[in-house]
Amino acid sequence: TIQADLNSAFIGQTQSVGYDPDYGVQIVRVTAVAGTFQLAYDDAVTTPLPATASTEEVRYALEALSKVLTVSVSRSALSGGYQWEVSFHKFEGGSPLPLTSPVHQLYPSDSTVEIRLKDCDKCMYLTDLSPWKQYHVRGRLTNANGDSEYNEIAATATPKTVPDAPTDLSLTVISGECIEFSFGAPPNGPIEDVVSYTLQYDAGLDFLTPSTISIACNAPQCLQEVCGLDDGEEYFFRVAAFNSVLVQDNTNWSTALSAIPVDQAPELVTGLSVTGMAKNGLQVVWSPPSRDGGFAIDSYLLSWAVDHPSVEVSVASLDTLPDGRYVYNLFDTSLKSNDLYTVSVQAKNTIGLGEAVVDDASVAPSGPPLSPTVSSLATPTTSQMPITEATITWDAPVSSEDDGITGYMVEWWSADETLPEIQVIKLHHTAPLSNTKFTLSYSPTPHLTKETAMLPWDASAGLVRRELINLGYSEAEDDNLIQDVDVTRSTLTNGYAWYVTFGNSPDRTTNDGDIVALVGSVSANGDAGSPTVTITTTQDGRRAMGQSEVQFLQLVGTGAGTSTVGGFYRL
Repeated sequence: TIQADLNSAFIGQTQSVGYDPDYGVQIVRVTAVAGTFQLAYDDAVTTPLPATASTEEVRYALEALSKVLTVSVSRSALSGGYQWEVSFHKFEGGSPLPLTSPVHQLYPSDSTVEIRLKDCDKCMYLTDLSPWKQYHVRGRLTNANGDSEYNEIAATATPKTVPDAPTDLSLTVISGECIEFSFGAPPNGPIEDVVSYTLQYDAGLDFLTPSTISIACNAPQCLQEVCGLDDGEEYFFRVAAFNSVLVQDNTNWSTALSAIPVDQAPELVTGLSVTGMAKNGLQVVWSPPSRDGGFAIDSYLLSWAVDHPSVEVSVASLDTLPDGRYVYNLFDTSLKSNDLYTVSVQAKNTIGLGEAVVDDASVAPSGPPLSPTVSSLATPTTSQMPITEATITWDAPVSSEDDGITGYMVEWWSADETLPEIQVIKLHHTAPLSNTKFTLSYSPTPHLTKETAMLPWDASAGLVRRELINLGYSEAEDDNLIQDVDVTRSTLTNGYAWYVTFGNSPDRTTNDGDIVALVGSVSANGDAGSPTVTITTTQDGRRAMGQSEVQFLQLVGTGAGTSTVGGFYRL
């Protein structure tokens, strides 16, 4: 008896099925070294059979019984014995009876005679179950003495059905030779059980000579692009799903849809972003459409105001980023600083314009305001206290637009007073050092870098000053990088600090002003103290009369020959 229930305790709506045994084939299994055994059929007993009886011996012994007329026997070897499969072909009565075995004379004494039926392989079926729900299944055996207990650990199984037809169908014409077919998963059964889909398309609704595509998809909605079609020809499409059910002769095809491939305008551009880049300029960045409609895209149309004509830009004139995006710097006198604009972009091919994509955010052109005009600079000429104040007046920039000025920056400097730069070199360690050395390098321009000799970890202030003063000197040339420098050294709890003061000389201005920071490099040379070198600026230098800072920016390419660097960069 087999039972199935959605509840593991079998207290719900339990489904049961019984199985009446078929004794037409019975298996006799003997594990013995020697001796004899007998078989009985309806109270009739065979003559003693040896433990190694041949198929003929078993057959003739059974057919000698009054109610057994014809049997066939096959024998196979087992570990420690033999097995005979007995098939009953002709016998008295409506159906064969079970074989039994009287007490045997087999050796050793623990030898056995086992008589059983063939294993049940798809011989019992439970019906009226709910598909795609997990059932708990258990069984018990019955013989002449009664029923056994149900097995304690129930198996689990899920009844399945073949998939229904896919739903949510749609066709999208991509070009004159391509159509996209979209379809949803079957409404019955889990999506993950779907093994594949079969898509068919044909010029006729009867699908007599269809083209077939196998599709693997485990998503709720699937897409398949079909190309190689004839422009202007009507095609019909259908799809069916297949799952883990082994026999699927009753395939459920979807409703057939039809479409005619024709060339289209391009699809939407993607990734549109707009930023302000000047007082009358916006920078527009976008990615080209994934589909061009069958013809190459030759230009893009940019719009930003209802009362202003759009700008059409050819693809050849656009700058391209490494990731394939296009960049266009939109400059127009109609763009006003701090006014908000919404920019849209459309792709265009021979067929026409694609739909417009509008940037989600409105953006305003922006840029720095014009320079103010200084009207006067006045300081007191007499005072009982030191004169430390000055009064400056100026006029706001003259502009036809609202520059959105939020403040002003005032800079001042001394006509004759300099402020020396001070940099601090610190060497730290976690354990005593003996072999550690360090170097200092100085790079006043991108193309010029000079480095000192290796200095001991406890170098004196004089040694550090000497190395800095001699940076850049050689017999062939003397770059004369550092002329005026003063060095003092102090002791730290776990190292040393060297205070380097640049410039501050009344005779020279070589090292006045803001100095490029020194760079340190340390080599432990086997020491275990984990030495490190850090360099910080504690006071920025300042020149007399002031001087604008100059920063050097270099763009270098790796192209060979006469190729030039192109593209964009950010700071």
